[in-house]
Amino acid sequence: MDGYSGHLSIPLLSLQDRKGCAPQSAMIEIHLYGDLRRYIGQEDPRQDAVALLPYRPGTTVAEALRDLGVPLEEARHIFINGLYDPEGMRRALREGDRIGVFPPNMTMPHIRLFAPRATREG
Repeated sequence: MDGYSGHLSIPLLSLQDRKGCAPQSAMIEIHLYGDLRRYIGQEDPRQDAVALLPYRPGTTVAEALRDLGVPLEEARHIFINGLYDPEGMRRALREGDRIGVFPPNMTMPHIRLFAPRATREG
């Protein structure tokens, strides 16, 4: 992979690339887990699979995932800034958001127990 996503040529930066650099624009972090890691070319489970995308006001989580080439049917469990959000795909991203995306085959029993309290407002 040449540092760009295969879908819309959005520049991807690793967390290591970002460290020590002055931010040129606001970024969104999208952390991919399980089988979803392959969409940004990081299949080694010992390494973080993080895409850094420029923040664009009004962009939803679903749109950002499409930009990365992640089929929405493969992204099931969405966390926004560490909180599970059952409506996460529809949420508009905010500057500096950290998004965690898990595939349907990764069981998350705590979601069923704590989802009503752990959703993000707005």
